[in-house]
Amino acid sequence: MGQQRLREVVQRADSASAQVEAARVDLVEAVWAAHTGRSTAALWARARADAERALALDAQSADARIVDANVHRHIAAAQRSRAEAELGISTLEPLLARNPHHAKAQRLRTALVELRDSL
Repeated sequence: MGQQRLREVVQRADSASAQVEAARVDLVEAVWAAHTGRSTAALWARARADAERALALDAQSADARIVDANVHRHIAAAQRSRAEAELGISTLEPLLARNPHHAKAQRLRTALVELRDSL
């Protein structure tokens, strides 16, 4: 199955986990496009939309919160945007409130805070 077809199937799936995977695929594509000098605006927007759909389907999903924050982290770095970094941090707050020892969320929050403070 081609990448475009896979994306279409995943995006039609009505589950948070499918949307998380779609966001991850979109994020990899956007990072690669940025690395190779291609246009990224539509790719960042698609990754953000998929991550937001995942959160809308399951706001308690740790994976949805992690992928959404990660999308914000990459956009913040690419666009030098403190606002994007702040959005990523705020996405993680409910997860860390429920589980303050969530290692991946802690590392991602630290990266976002450092990024925000460097901008």
